[in-house]
Amino acid sequence: MKGQNVVLRIILAVLFIAGLCLYFFMGSVSPKVEKDTIIVESTLSADAEIMLSEIEECLLYDSVDTAMPSMAFQNFKVKCGWFSSTQFGPHKLTVYNNVEKFIILKTNDSYTVFNCKTIEATEKFYNEITEAMNSLKTEVEPDTETVPTPEITPEPTPILTPDIGGESTY
Repeated sequence: MKGQNVVLRIILAVLFIAGLCLYFFMGSVSPKVEKDTIIVESTLSADAEIMLSEIEECLLYDSVDTAMPSMAFQNFKVKCGWFSSTQFGPHKLTVYNNVEKFIILKTNDSYTVFNCKTIEATEKFYNEITEAMNSLKTEVEPDTETVPTPEITPEPTPILTPDIGGESTY
């Protein structure tokens, strides 16, 4: 009986340590552009979906103030969830902690801050977003080619001059 307790404690200790390792080092951020939507998937929080047409600004920052978590998960690898900062107010944040490059998407009512696994991947994805936004603008905007308007010349206004015989002539 004593031997079984020792084995059980060892198994529980191994499971506990494995759980801690998973907790501290798990998590991923996977952004992608699909048609007219940017999707930021995260293993530790709800995905963010932003329509390209709703984006007012797409910015690339070297650092951001992540400040206070409101409803979030954070460990040594990632921060995911809702945060509040003086820089953006309440915003969705999904970032790798060791990557010092951030994409900020501003919509009419919120900000979404995220990055990719590396600085290079973040910069590349930023370029993908701006290209997708530019192609959306060219699809939506009408052809801006100017069509010449025909020149309209007004007809001359008749001038009435009195005729000595009492009749008016033009």
